[in-house]
Amino acid sequence: MFSDEELETMKPKMSIEYGIDPDTLSYGNFDDIPKNAYMAKIQYTFFKVGANATFDIDSTSYNLYVGQVLKTTDLKRLNDKLNKNSQAVTNDEKILKDYLERGIENVTITKNGIIPLNNYDKVFSTYEEMVEAITKIKETFQSVDFIVQNAETNTLKNIN
Repeated sequence: MFSDEELETMKPKMSIEYGIDPDTLSYGNFDDIPKNAYMAKIQYTFFKVGANATFDIDSTSYNLYVGQVLKTTDLKRLNDKLNKNSQAVTNDEKILKDYLERGIENVTITKNGIIPLNNYDKVFSTYEEMVEAITKIKETFQSVDFIVQNAETNTLKNIN
């Protein structure tokens, strides 16, 4: 049997961090969204039974951005056009080449630069749209009550 503390840690959890400055994430909550946030990272943590027959923590995350989506190939063409008269290889050009080599198909252009997009990421054209999405995500997660208890406890309650 698991203790109450252990059972509490097994409940699915959702957390959020906000991008305000480049390369910095600040832990936050779903009700106080910073006005200058250009991105939000949402992470879910839950338990699963692993191959060794014990509970293991599993998690997944995705990012929400305020920006514009571009195909990496379109961005490469734009970058080539802007730099066609320059002999220097820019840092952006090196980054784009890396994205193309890694098979990254889409990027977003935010107020803090070019960011590669993963499959579950979402880009919004305005801050208000991102806030609306965060609110809906929170409401959806909270619409289900997760009850984690020992099976023996559940059996005893059902008998009485």
